[in-house]
This record gives sequence, structure tokens and C-alpha cells, in this order.
Amino acid sequence: MSEERFDRIENTLSQLVTMVGTILEEQTAMKEDISEIKAEQATMKEDQTAMKQDFAEIKQEQAAMKKDIADIKQEQAAMKADIADIKQEQAAMKKILLS
Repeated sequence: MSEERFDRIENTLSQLVTMVGTILEEQTAMKEDISEIKAEQATMKEDQTAMKQDFAEIKQEQAAMKKDIADIKQEQAAMKADIADIKQEQAAMKKILLS
């Protein structure tokens, strides 16, 4: 009877050791997965930071372009005014020449 009992205890201990080994393997795999996820997350954060910098630069360039467009529009308005003045002067000269 005691040999059967020892066999059951031995089987139980064997199962426990196997279970502990399996759990340790799974735990090691999970730690590796977590490390990979952390590395990917760090890479994503770096990419996100780079994208934020790019967006900031694009916004600055866009603001500069808007200013340039506003300046061009002012120059264009000034040129239109100059052309209108020249046309008036031409009309006045034609009037003088025709009289």
C-alpha cells in the first residue's frame, strides 16, 4: 500500500514539475513578447515625434507661403493701380495730341 502511495506522490510531483516547467516557458515567452512590444512602442513614439516635427515644419512653410501670397496680391494690386494711372496718362496724352 505504501508503494502505491509513493507512486501517486511521485506522479503528482512529476506533474507539478512539468506544470512548473511549462509555466516558466510560457512566462519566458511572454517576457520576450513584452520586450518586443516595448521596443515597437518606443519606435512608434519616435516616429510620432518625427511626424509632429514634420507637421510643425509644414505649418511654418504653409504660413510662409500664405504671407508670400499676401505680398504678391499687394504687389499685384499696386501694379493694377500703376497700370490704371498709365492708362489715364495715355488717354490724356491722346487727347492733347488729337486736339
